[in-house]
Amino acid sequence: MSVKLRLTRMGNKKRSFFRIVATNTASRRDGRPLEFLPTRPTPPRGPAPPTSRSTPTRCRSGWTSAPR
Repeated sequence: MSVKLRLTRMGNKKRSFFRIVATNTASRRDGRPLEFLPTRPTPPRGPAPPTSRSTPTRCRSGWTSAPR
């Protein structure tokens, strides 16, 4: 018995996600899978959270100590 990893489409219209399943190669494409493999949670949609941007201390001290 050979096993293939396939993707199954789940979710709503235009909000789909895919799950990885192990299936027998002799079974139909829409047949029952042997096992659902665990997946990581999908990242939330929408704008990315703000990140803090800072310059390294050695660069900042060089810029501020320059003669005027």
